[in-house]
Amino acid sequence: MWIMLTTKLPTAPSPPKMGIFWSVPWPHEKYAQGQRQRASDYPDERDVGQSLSRDIVLDPMFGKEPNWARARKIRFSGEDLRIFPHEFSEITTAKLRVYIEGCVVDLVAEGAAEERAVQAVLDGDQRLVYDAALVDGCIPQQAMLVALGQDVSEPDADFPPVGWYRVKTEYATVFCHDWEMAEDRVTEAELLTRRNA
Repeated sequence: MWIMLTTKLPTAPSPPKMGIFWSVPWPHEKYAQGQRQRASDYPDERDVGQSLSRDIVLDPMFGKEPNWARARKIRFSGEDLRIFPHEFSEITTAKLRVYIEGCVVDLVAEGAAEERAVQAVLDGDQRLVYDAALVDGCIPQQAMLVALGQDVSEPDADFPPVGWYRVKTEYATVFCHDWEMAEDRVTEAELLTRRNA
């Protein structure tokens, strides 16, 4: 499922707020089981049991904590990042289509395979398909999808996860501070190396 980050993640590396990423489920079963167990230990607490389906789990013992059962994984700067429901919102195909057609977002190829696929379109035989799509009225993002084999005329067509989408600066500045829009690509291992040097 496509998701939009609603906060700047406290991770290293850290993608920009409002970045749109392809995500897959990535729960932490041990922590999720602990949350389910604590919910069953306090049956009198109405919010505890109900909160397991919410973004934040309300726990009488620990207070508020992220919902580990509904965590998801995204890929940024070569790293897998776990994100929690309170850090993102789901983006439907229809919403993503509006963002792409409205030129609100730019496609960022993420990873060697994705970068090669995009570069192959621009340098190879598919360049003709890309150029033809532009001539036919597609915007560059749509033309790239057409060259990758996507039929952008279908109303429910899925978008291939060949990277992530960055919201253009002129739109992001309305909702974000400059530091929230930064793409921090330094990993935790690199931070530790710098601290120990």
